[in-house]
Order: sequence, then C-alpha cells, then structure tokens
Amino acid sequence: EALRSHPSDPRVLAMALGRRIEPEQRAQQIARLKESAPDNALGNYLAALDLFKAKQPAQALQELTAAAGKRTLDDYAMAPQQAGEEMQLLAGRSPIEARASSMFGLLLPLVSELSGLSKEMAALQKDYLARNDTASAESLAITAQQLARQISQGPSSGLLIEQLVASAVEKCLLENLNPTTANPALGQTPAERLAALKAQRDEIKILTTTLDPLNENTTLTEPELLVYLERMKTQGELNALRWLNAQRTNAP
Repeated sequence: EALRSHPSDPRVLAMALGRRIEPEQRAQQIARLKESAPDNALGNYLAALDLFKAKQPAQALQELTAAAGKRTLDDYAMAPQQAGEEMQLLAGRSPIEARASSMFGLLLPLVSELSGLSKEMAALQKDYLARNDTASAESLAITAQQLARQISQGPSSGLLIEQLVASAVEKCLLENLNPTTANPALGQTPAERLAALKAQRDEIKILTTTLDPLNENTTLTEPELLVYLERMKTQGELNALRWLNAQRTNAP
C-alpha cells in the first residue's frame, strides 16, 4: 500500500527492498531509489550486490565506484523512530516505554544486504590474489573501507549492529591481504587495522554481555534509564553503554 501511495519515497523503497521480491521488481525499485535519492549510496550498493550475484563483476565494480563518490549511506533504519515514539506517547504509554519500544523495535532489513555485499567483494578479491593481481585486491580493500566508513558515519551509525557490520565489512577484505605489508591508501598495515577492529568488537562484546539496561536486575532508576535512552538516541548505543558502565563502575 505504501509503495502504491508513495512509489518514489526512498524510505518506502528501502523497506520494500529488504523483503523478498522478484528480481525484475527489485531492479526497478533500486533504479527508483537511485533516482529519488541521488546523494545516497544505498541504491548503488544494492545494485552492486545484485550484479555480483549475476556474475557481472565489471558492472558491479562500476556501481561500487559510483557509491564511493556519494556523500552518505542511509538505510533509513532510523526514519520511523521519532514517529514511533510520538505515536506511542499519544497512545498513553509512558516516556520510557515509548522511547524504549521505538528504539529497540527498529527493523533493519538491509543490514544483511550490506554484509552480503562484502562477502561478494571478498570472493572477487580472492580471485584477484589467485591471479597475482595484488593491486586490484588492495583496491577492493580500500573500497571496503569506504563502505565501512559510510556505514559507521551514516544516519543509522548510532546502532550497535551498524557498527558491527561496518567492522565485519573491513575485516572480510583485510584478512585476505598480507598482514604486514603497509599500504599508503589504507593508512596502516592490515594487521594493525584488524587489531583495532578486534579491540572495538571486544569492547562491544564486554559491554553487551555485562549490561542490559532493560533488565530489572540492572537496578536502573527511572531517571537513569531515561538518560540512557536519551544518550542512545542522541549519541549512539555504544556511547550510551559506556556511560552506563561508568555509572555502574563508580556506584557506591
């Protein structure tokens, strides 16, 4: 119904593209997404994924090049959050219930698509390396870093899952390179960057396994929980967890 009413709304198109649809219909929707949101790299990345699957790597690389030149990557995951919170407040739910439900109930249909794209890129990279084409393999790693950067700095970057996907995208293509060979474009050796990514994942793992803000055993007061949810909304989930960890650590 939303597609019929708003066929060129990029938020609607992105939601539809996260569902299983016929290839021809999907191609049409990706084309409309690229047209309706020309500065958003999402349409190009989705097109690249489909081209890789269709065994057309040259055309897929063209889409990746076009995506790298875009200003942002927005999967529109955060678009419903504010509206959802306001609707639940109007329905009589408490501020905590409304904010928590709207944040933790977000749908993320395109996260797996971007993760799948990195796997297709890694497969092509391995093919380059098998043919001793190190330059092309390193170029793909740089493209993956650009994709990861766009994810980690995009409108949905405050969500932990988006940060983890960005890390996985980089890791997937850096692992295939010589770990100790420095590349000026990468800024450091693959081993150094992989170590930094592991440290980030380890921190997230520790925080998420030791802290559950919505668990009654966490013993957060209502004002503390409201502050946590506000920090999560404005500063991102990781920074909110860091704040919560500091509160628990420094508690008397």
